[in-house]
Amino acid sequence: MAQADSAPGGGCRWLRTIVKVISVVLAALSAIVAVAGYLWVKPFRLLLKEPIPPDVSVEDVYFPSRDGTRLHGLYMAGQPGCPVLLLCHGYFKSVAEPFGLACELNRLGYQVLLIDFRACGLSDGRFTTLGYRETLDLLGAVDYLRARLGDLPIGVLGISMGAVAAIMAAPECPYIKAMLVDSAYADLESAIGKKVADVLRLPFLVLLGWVSIRFGEWISQGDLAAVKAVDYVGRIAPRPLLIIYGELDDYLPSDHPRRLFDAANEPKELWLAPGSGHAMARLDHPQEYVRRVQTFFERHLSSA
Repeated sequence: MAQADSAPGGGCRWLRTIVKVISVVLAALSAIVAVAGYLWVKPFRLLLKEPIPPDVSVEDVYFPSRDGTRLHGLYMAGQPGCPVLLLCHGYFKSVAEPFGLACELNRLGYQVLLIDFRACGLSDGRFTTLGYRETLDLLGAVDYLRARLGDLPIGVLGISMGAVAAIMAAPECPYIKAMLVDSAYADLESAIGKKVADVLRLPFLVLLGWVSIRFGEWISQGDLAAVKAVDYVGRIAPRPLLIIYGELDDYLPSDHPRRLFDAANEPKELWLAPGSGHAMARLDHPQEYVRRVQTFFERHLSSA
């Protein structure tokens, strides 16, 4: 008796089975890529859980981004007439990230505004764009400060994504008089490329990783190629700029600190925090960090 797989139609059955298996595998890969693409632009809502110190007055405020997105912030009133500091958090963070630093600066007399970028904390919005549309959020925060406080000089301190949004916003915002940027990526595509290669390693997985990145870029209506702080930083001058990186930052390509600093114009300063990783200088060296922030803004905002 003939074997089943040699009977007429047996080869077709095997071919159909193979096609089904391939289809299932491709469908599973597509689903994984889509979910990964969604997750990297969909922040979880990190809320402030740290207790508010009794010597600090904190007010919840809401204001529109330049594109109308409703944003949340925390405002700390300082001594009358003192300059204003705008603090901007990093990727997947919220006002909780720089809150402790904001309290320290408020005790020094500064008016302080912390903002939740779109889709973060208590702000509206569905997706992050890692600096592309967050630039509009920062400009909206400056609009709010000027409407509330008038022409007091404004200094900006941004961390990672917040630093990039600040750099990209500054050329069209003369009301920002001094800027401190901590752990900014010189350009987003190479920063993501390093992370994808570090995590996925195998060429096939790296390819799938980039497909998921592009899917996330599409659903968030972002533009990775446009997020290039290195193309904007030279236009901040003659306003002063302090650039901070962790000496051991392995999140970014190793050439990013030098690229950003070289592209900036005077007056500019660079501090490489010893032994620190990405956006960790303020935690590893809290006293030195606050001292440098205070010295920088006192020197430049007082004259402004």
